[in-house]
Amino acid sequence: MAILPFRLGSCAINHFDSKSYHTMKVLTELLKLYGIAEVAGAKSNPELLKIMQQHGYKGADDSDLAWCGLMMGEAFRRAGLNDIIPTGYLSARSWLKLPYPVSLEDAEIGDIVIFWRGSQDGWTGHVATYINTIGQFINVCGGNQSDRISISPYDKSKILGIRKAPK
Repeated sequence: MAILPFRLGSCAINHFDSKSYHTMKVLTELLKLYGIAEVAGAKSNPELLKIMQQHGYKGADDSDLAWCGLMMGEAFRRAGLNDIIPTGYLSARSWLKLPYPVSLEDAEIGDIVIFWRGSQDGWTGHVATYINTIGQFINVCGGNQSDRISISPYDKSKILGIRKAPK
């Protein structure tokens, strides 16, 4: 497991709750990839580019693609959850198709969080895994956060939905 650059406080990464077992597996896989970053232009990160190409990306520039949904799909694949990856998973909002919605108050570490970007009614968004809530922000782990797999704060007002992965 990756060494994280901060303390999670009361969140226990090694604690598996029966309700969130699959989402914890997804978070564990994302943490194994923690720090992978894109490189703009012809000097793309070969590790990230290989993952992108395994998901059908035909380009050679890892900075040409909004890749948060792709990385969530990769984490699900590595966790052995191919059969529950939603259709159109490259789009962040497609992750709203996962069953088992939960409120922010009931969110647990590893749950899937979908945010709106641009316009709440638009098609763009972001998808990542829930870590914790601190005031008006939630910390999430995901891909394409400052062009890398990282843990970053997002404003709670941008949440479209939170989902658990099916058992």
